[in-house]
Amino acid sequence: MQKEQFDRLAEGYHPITGEDLVLRRNENRRSANDITISAPKPFSLLYLETKDDRLLKAFVETCDWIMDQMEPDAATRVRAGGADHDRKTGNWGYAGWLQFDSRPDDRTHMPVIQIHRHHTVFNLTKDQEADRITALQIGKVKENADFWMPLFHNELARRVRELGYGITREPETGIVGFGIAGIPRDLIDRNSPRRQTIMEAKERIAEQEGITDPERLRRLQAELGRLTRKHKQKDVSREELWSFWERQLSRADRAILRSAKGKKGRVVTDAEAAEYAIGHLFYQKPVVAEKKLLPRGCATASDR
Repeated sequence: MQKEQFDRLAEGYHPITGEDLVLRRNENRRSANDITISAPKPFSLLYLETKDDRLLKAFVETCDWIMDQMEPDAATRVRAGGADHDRKTGNWGYAGWLQFDSRPDDRTHMPVIQIHRHHTVFNLTKDQEADRITALQIGKVKENADFWMPLFHNELARRVRELGYGITREPETGIVGFGIAGIPRDLIDRNSPRRQTIMEAKERIAEQEGITDPERLRRLQAELGRLTRKHKQKDVSREELWSFWERQLSRADRAILRSAKGKKGRVVTDAEAAEYAIGHLFYQKPVVAEKKLLPRGCATASDR
């Protein structure tokens, strides 16, 4: 997609013809929404050392795959004849932007490597019932974020395993997503300084205020992440960044990352996965959505 096409879509015009796709315009119209998807830290470190483009290909393809999985939840707002509710449209358009750097940390004031992709989802969707392009609502997509991201990590883990790497599941260590066999936790922590700052602040506040509820802890961590977010540095070239990141790895670190391929991970059986999912979903929650409990591909009551 060229910049001119992107700009047209963001402003509500057809990317090729320039046709106005928005019937009613206002000054406060949202141009787009952002859905950011990040790779687990061990994945980013593995790519930093190996430069294996198959890893990047797996990440980008999995991002597109999960965006396709989420698309059926796209909707529009219906306000007519006394109605005021969202109606599913099941379609959207987006542009993906692959990035490698996180926000700067307090110690070095430099970004650390964190492979992620921004998905600019344009504020347009085709309402088949009304037979027109209208504004997009992605409330259901965001509402189910705790379902989509584990699904994304599971699919990415499958693809990484196919490339010859063992996968580990270590929820007690706090790794987001999954681990890669042979990459130890201390190597991950040393290359996650901003996360360490956030987690230390979270633990301190939780202890002071007696917070134990998992959902409150999750919101606290998200808020700390927002409050500590610094602007990315614009005056550092990509070459300088990669050189800096590579210097952070010791010779021993490099050897560990290079030897990760071929190491055995843990293969989880279907029964173990089901038992863990049920225990996780119903922890402190008497009721959960069908979408989050049923295996992918099974119809929920709302789909029937």
